[in-house]
Amino acid sequence: MQAVADMIRQIQPSRSPVLVTGESGAGKHLVARAVHATSARTGGSLETISCDPTQTEEPLEAQLFGIVEEGMQRPGAVHAADGGTLVIEDVDALPLSLQSSLLDLLDAGEATPAGGTDAEAVDVRVVATTTADLDARVQEGRFRAPLRDRLRVISLHVPPLR
Repeated sequence: MQAVADMIRQIQPSRSPVLVTGESGAGKHLVARAVHATSARTGGSLETISCDPTQTEEPLEAQLFGIVEEGMQRPGAVHAADGGTLVIEDVDALPLSLQSSLLDLLDAGEATPAGGTDAEAVDVRVVATTTADLDARVQEGRFRAPLRDRLRVISLHVPPLR
């Protein structure tokens, strides 16, 4: 675990996305919180969203990117984390269409709410966690290779606690 703590200190000045991998219960969320707490974004919000594989795409899209309904806009976790950090737990369960939207966020710094037409600029650092092998998910056609590559610019593996 000391190696993980050392790596967190090394990546402190970076603005790049971070991929945190490890077994269930290994402490990936604690590592994600530490990445935020030691970064220049520590004064900003830390928002967490979990990608539940049983959840349908529409509610997850609204939770993540917000929604425009009847002329009213409700912000999602991306906008709530503006200036801070967004932790996406179990990113491997994110539906393919939302993976494209997340890639747009990482590449352009913009997000479009569900039902909206205009992308809005946001300044968010993404920390994604997974227990899955993203390379295998890409081979299975369940995860987009460009998103995998963008997320693992900085990769931290949390060893099992046993």
